[in-house]
Amino acid sequence: MSRKKKVLLGIVAALVIIQFIQIDHNKPEYDRSQSFEVIEQENDNMAIIVNACYDCHSYETEYPWYTYIQPVGWVIRGHIRGGRNKLNFSEWGALSQSDREHKFHEMAEEIIEGVMPPKGFVGRHPEAVISRKAQTELIQWLRANSN
Repeated sequence: MSRKKKVLLGIVAALVIIQFIQIDHNKPEYDRSQSFEVIEQENDNMAIIVNACYDCHSYETEYPWYTYIQPVGWVIRGHIRGGRNKLNFSEWGALSQSDREHKFHEMAEEIIEGVMPPKGFVGRHPEAVISRKAQTELIQWLRANSN
């Protein structure tokens, strides 16, 4: 067998083997009374935030089918962990009022700068697309609640 075929066979074998190392797709238990949507109760903007932000910034992640394919799942798990570490809507009640106001400010800035929601996420999740009008209203609401 040629060296090229051995390398290719090794790569294929590695890709098959890593499929057995799956990420945890379970949703962590948490006190829902401490979640953003319960505490803030803002109906008009809540659907936008849930659709555009919750997959990475809460314990309500809906894992798409491709997270079962490695190493793609590992990369997405990293994005989710990073998102939750920065802002976790499921643990909103654990933040002080000052921290909440700061998070509102950061959210508005991230939307204005076009950082959130990420274009790669929106490309795979059309429900996360925020119209200009809705974006303007969301930013105004976030700013009204920020420090």
